[in-house]
Amino acid sequence: MSLHFGSQDEGAAWAAGLPWELLCSPEEKFLALDQGISIVRYLDGPWPPEPPPLPSPVRILIVRAEPEDLPSLELEDEETALRRVLNQAAPNALDVEKLSRPTRDQLRERLALTSNGPFHIVHFLGHGAVDVRSGQGVLYLENEDGTSEGLDGQALHNLFPSIQGPGLVVLNACETATSPGGSMGSVATSLVAAGIPAVVAMQFSVLDQSATRFGKALYTELASGAGLDSSVMAGRKAMGDKESMEWANPALFLRLRDGRIWKAEENLSKYPRIGPGVRQRVQAALHEAEDLEIVASQGKAPKTADSAVEQELRFDELRTTRSLFIAHKGDS
Repeated sequence: MSLHFGSQDEGAAWAAGLPWELLCSPEEKFLALDQGISIVRYLDGPWPPEPPPLPSPVRILIVRAEPEDLPSLELEDEETALRRVLNQAAPNALDVEKLSRPTRDQLRERLALTSNGPFHIVHFLGHGAVDVRSGQGVLYLENEDGTSEGLDGQALHNLFPSIQGPGLVVLNACETATSPGGSMGSVATSLVAAGIPAVVAMQFSVLDQSATRFGKALYTELASGAGLDSSVMAGRKAMGDKESMEWANPALFLRLRDGRIWKAEENLSKYPRIGPGVRQRVQAALHEAEDLEIVASQGKAPKTADSAVEQELRFDELRTTRSLFIAHKGDS
């Protein structure tokens, strides 16, 4: 179920803040728990460009904030469980890094480091809340002295690179999907309005154990090649039974037409066990082989006999490469 909201419409802002995940039939069957229904919030605005090809590896930054003046959370256990499921789901396709207890400047600097390429997914573990004074949702980072600093969605977005920002931001923090006072002021909506293609956030307070179960199921599904909407559904169902109501907490915000972060999402768990860079070269060879097949099917003959021989040899080489690659994927 796609929900489209105008960012400048007060009525739409009020509607966007409703917990649509609790919508149910007269028989009290919750639509959000129906396997065939995904609830997705879209903000009006220009669609972003075509999603990029699937990167290799997919780089994930886990950001863990634990300000000393806020209640303690079991973030060590949550991070350990998250890293374990990422390593199990797609050990050959992911590059996972973490940043602990950052200030806003430290987070900006880490996101700007491009020696290994940009981060494609940023996953926050920590506290969120609604600031009643500003009417904005905030995510808490830390000051130099370890106390909390609340950043609204726009301030948080300003920390991301203006070019090659993440395709997905996951906010496993309380109330980061909450829009107070009938506004578009949640952290999630502000990030999407500012240009982040996809944000997953929590509408209410969330238990540590539920947040952990959600993250594990979310990434397991994503690694299998599922779309983001069905991956959120899997995470929702993993959070607890119907009576717990924890499943209604996650909310998905998109600026993507079909819920795909990348142009062609593949099953990451089936990646061949080959080093960084090799996969791109093999894929380039496969594309070249496809181009040669097109040329051959169109009957375009080479200009000379020598070039015809060279083309046929190259075609055989690429055909063999493709066969070996496909066989290797099947064995991995």
